[in-house]
Amino acid sequence: MAKRRPMLTLVEMERKLGYSIDASNYPNDGEKRFYSDLRPVSTNVYERTKKEFEAYEERMSRKGHETSSDLVLPELGVAQVG
Repeated sequence: MAKRRPMLTLVEMERKLGYSIDASNYPNDGEKRFYSDLRPVSTNVYERTKKEFEAYEERMSRKGHETSSDLVLPELGVAQVG
C-alpha cells in the first residue's frame, strides 16, 4: 500500500518553490481562468499553490532523470578513444 505524503502548509510550499503567492494577484472578479492546458484555475489560494508545487516537483524529478542520460553520451566535440 502506498504511503500518503503529508500535507504541506502554504508557507512550506512557498519556501520550497522559492517565492510567495500573493492572493491579490488573482482577483475574485467572477471570471473563469484557465491554465494553458485548459484546466480551470482554482479561486482558492492553497489549491493554486498546491498545483504549482506539484508541477514543480514533477519537473524536478524529470530533471534528475535527464542528467543520468548525459553520463552515457560523450560531450559534443570530444573524441572517443578505444
